[in-house]
Amino acid sequence: MKSKIAILILLLKISFTSYGQQIYINELMASNSRTLADATGAYEDWFELYNPSDTPVDIGGYYLTDNLSTPTKYKLPVGSPQTVIPANGYLLIWASGEVSRGPLHVSFKLAAEGEQIGLYRPDGVTLVDTLSFGAQRTDISRGRQPDGSATWLYFQENNISPGATNQGKTGYEGFVSAPAFSRAGGFYNADFNLSITSADPTVTIYYTLDGSDPDPTNPNAVAFPYKNSYPDQAGQPFGTMLFGSFRTYPYSGSIPISDRTSSANSLSTKSSTFNFSPGYFPTTPVFKGTVVRAVAYKANSIASDIVTQTYFVTPSTSRYSLPVVSITLNEKHLFDYNTGIYAAGAVFDNWRTTYPGGPAEFCTVSNYTMEGDAWERPGNVEFFLNNSSIINQPIGLRIHGGCSRAFPRKSLRLYGDTDFQYPFFANRPSSLFYNRLMLRNSGNDWAYTLMIDSYMQTMVRHLNVETQSSRPSVLFLNGEYWGVHILNERYDRYYVNRNFAVDPDSVDIVDIRNGYSADEGDLVKYNELKSYFTQNSPVNYTYAKTQIDVDNLADYQISEVYSANTDWPHNNQLSWRKRTSQYVSNAPRGHDGRWRWMIKDMDYGLSLVNDFTHTTLYHATDNNEFTLFFRRLLDIPEFKSYFINRFADLLNTTFLPSRTVSLLTSFKDEYQPHMQEHFNRWPSSNTYTEWVSNVNRIKTFVEQRPTYVREHLRNKFGLTTNRNLTVNVSNTAQGYVKVNTIDIVPTTLGVAANPYPWTGIYFQGNPIRVVAKAKTGYKFQAWKEGSTTVSTDTAYSYNPTSDRTLVAVFELDDSFNSNPLSFALLNCNYNLDSWSATAPAGTYPPNMHLVVMNQADPTLTATIADTVKGVYNLSSGTRINGLGSSGIAFINTGGGNPGFTASSVGGALLALRTTGLNQASVQWTGGTVTPNSRQYRIRLRYRVGDSGAFTDLLDASNNPVEYVRNASAGHSQVIGPVALPVSLLNKPYIQLLWQYYWTGVGTSGARDQLRLDDIVISRGSCASLASGNWSTAATWSCGRVPTACDDVLISAGHVVTINISNAEAKLVQFGTNARLQYDTSTSALLLQRP
Repeated sequence: MKSKIAILILLLKISFTSYGQQIYINELMASNSRTLADATGAYEDWFELYNPSDTPVDIGGYYLTDNLSTPTKYKLPVGSPQTVIPANGYLLIWASGEVSRGPLHVSFKLAAEGEQIGLYRPDGVTLVDTLSFGAQRTDISRGRQPDGSATWLYFQENNISPGATNQGKTGYEGFVSAPAFSRAGGFYNADFNLSITSADPTVTIYYTLDGSDPDPTNPNAVAFPYKNSYPDQAGQPFGTMLFGSFRTYPYSGSIPISDRTSSANSLSTKSSTFNFSPGYFPTTPVFKGTVVRAVAYKANSIASDIVTQTYFVTPSTSRYSLPVVSITLNEKHLFDYNTGIYAAGAVFDNWRTTYPGGPAEFCTVSNYTMEGDAWERPGNVEFFLNNSSIINQPIGLRIHGGCSRAFPRKSLRLYGDTDFQYPFFANRPSSLFYNRLMLRNSGNDWAYTLMIDSYMQTMVRHLNVETQSSRPSVLFLNGEYWGVHILNERYDRYYVNRNFAVDPDSVDIVDIRNGYSADEGDLVKYNELKSYFTQNSPVNYTYAKTQIDVDNLADYQISEVYSANTDWPHNNQLSWRKRTSQYVSNAPRGHDGRWRWMIKDMDYGLSLVNDFTHTTLYHATDNNEFTLFFRRLLDIPEFKSYFINRFADLLNTTFLPSRTVSLLTSFKDEYQPHMQEHFNRWPSSNTYTEWVSNVNRIKTFVEQRPTYVREHLRNKFGLTTNRNLTVNVSNTAQGYVKVNTIDIVPTTLGVAANPYPWTGIYFQGNPIRVVAKAKTGYKFQAWKEGSTTVSTDTAYSYNPTSDRTLVAVFELDDSFNSNPLSFALLNCNYNLDSWSATAPAGTYPPNMHLVVMNQADPTLTATIADTVKGVYNLSSGTRINGLGSSGIAFINTGGGNPGFTASSVGGALLALRTTGLNQASVQWTGGTVTPNSRQYRIRLRYRVGDSGAFTDLLDASNNPVEYVRNASAGHSQVIGPVALPVSLLNKPYIQLLWQYYWTGVGTSGARDQLRLDDIVISRGSCASLASGNWSTAATWSCGRVPTACDDVLISAGHVVTINISNAEAKLVQFGTNARLQYDTSTSALLLQRP
């Protein structure tokens, strides 16, 4: 839906008009969290049409819209029996925005904060019915009663009737606004009294302190059964039935909030396994907060939404450096014998009754192994970061995982009724939000370190393989400390949609857990490929590459093998594809229809089960159906060679011990302050001391693993020995080397900041390929080994029969240029002091482009999208104006012009060639033509070459060089001169961008019109460094022979000899006892300003 914002109001005003044939919009739900799912299992907005006539009505060809100014927004398909409304019947329309789901899905969603719906006849003009509705509550419908009447009521729970009559249903005219709390949830260092109020004096407020939903109809204690003992061994008794309770209180006065740690443990004394004698209850009180849940109630109205706040009182409000997650729900939902999702419960006892002999196995069925909607429970979640609440919203809660559900501490799956509006993971875009999250118990690593899966996935997340973002967090259940859990992305169709922009309805995800299941989509294409690989040996590699992303599969296999994970590939193997009818070449990554693999549940690896010597490569190629694709591909020489070199490349970078140990240390530092309290809560699972030892075992593993993996590769593929390859470059500013699949540059993870010379270990018997990559403005000359030229081709391949050292030699490419063409600053200074209003459209100042960006109201994150193509004498709309001797003016508006994209003008781009220069500076004038409410600035930025991100130019005080708009029209400021950084000097091609950007100040109204003028790029003066010849570059501080554009200073005491007939300078000045002398009668000096 467009925005799932539950705005609580007393009464929703509805206006409607019906014309012509009497079809009514009869009921709607604009915020559907869990009321009704469509055929795909998605909970989408919906509305209902009612036909009161005695004959069926086919509305195929009719139009539906959520904007009455656009009546033909969506046309219902013609010819489908599904668009027929039965006589005196009803038709449900899904406002999903996903028309591919069928004829009853429209192209728009409904806004929970209110909007319009209109139904029009096939002429697109005649209105059949329309309504305007205000804010809607989640999972509450709005409908007519009687059907088709002018009376609208709210319906909830079992009284909601999509696709059926509203007659006989209990409806309400309004709903109550939520109560207000005097304090926000969070961490406090002192006790306080909490007040709860309502703006409506006629309501009664009810609250709970145990996590249950306040129930105005039953303000008494309610009991539920649970058990703490189960017969895990044959012949043991079934255990005593115990009883817990929950209670609602009417609010009559302030509620004291204090540190509840000394109160008796509650949830943590309830069994979460089928053990006869659970050994994981804490022996001391755990830290506890206070959860307050309140609702406002009034007769004949729908009760308010429940407001939930969790309060922690502790002397140190910075007690946790990790995010704190507080989940609140009825304790019965977790531990009730019959329905609790966290308990072994009746499901286990029923199993034991059926199978009385023998011990219960780890994966034996229990309440907590149950899956699906029937085992989802409603609750609320709050996220606290740096003691502040960042999320507080309702959720659905399920147990997550396979057999790891049997551990005392479970993994939890959180379903948001709206997106969790916070960027939880630093490696994902800040605009990426989630409607599903996981809190993992770390699976098999639940008691070892809790970090293996997160650490391993972080180690390889830059590779061509899918990984889950994660971060550790501290969990509280109903205010009771529950230990460290890992906040994780979840693999599902929404993961694919977020990360690959693939329609979530167009995804197949296949999960291997000792068998095959389709988590999303179906198994048809997977089974077809499996049959092909089974029936063909060898497989056709060309065909295989159209079905499998083989580079992705290689990285996936390498990651699993390196980690020594043996809870795979028969288990925890996950692959996906976009559903396409055939391979789509040149499609964006993930859109080509090929299978790709997802790394998950690496908890068995990195020393938990197998040490660093384990021959996992042989495990990965065992002759079974789960290794089929990989084994068949290894039969193909091309793939085998690629796999060996790719593994070697990653052992030399990604899995380099210096990198893996450093990453492990960062994980340990993040977890360590919280682990003592964690193991106090779960005393039988481990101790803090053992945790430290286990982390050190991982450290030993990653230090030693590369040596053994290389040995396994040699043995498996008959490679004789390791061979070192050392590569170097003649000049790091001019180019770099690619070895097989890795670029030897500082941005490649595992490569040093100063990478050359670089050495990697490879294998005799498997050819290596090195490629020389010249940087912008340079070209490759030759591969050298010592003084010998090995090759003049950029790509050089060889079979390593000895250790070798290769040097890639680069040189300046005098012929290089780009767009815009560069100005050679070595020849003279660059000046721009005017631009005419009559300059032809699509022309630009010398060596410049005037540009538009990829954003409306572009910020500093915008990138160049194109050059402007319009004229320079416009007086309205988005434009660039030539101001003659006052330079160039920029202004964005809401409207565009020919050659100017609306609101997207981005500034001026200048190209320079700085070869031969060791100093240069820039000076320019910025000005305010017309100040307005939306504030812009002009910032000077740069890059080397013609691609990549721009960097801010900094002044001597390390501040960005920019013109700040002024409130006075006509203001101007000379900026500079500012020295260009060394990284821009002696380069064949650089670009300077004067970026006109929106500061974010002012969100409406006109934008500032700013100007740019009097640009001077100067090369700096030439002063003598010592006595010497004029024509010798070493004589001068500027590092070059002066030209007619240079100011020259003969420094004190120096004698400079004019030894050529064509010496030039702009002017010459002399220090004390300094002089010029002429070498011959033909020597001469020409001064431009004598």
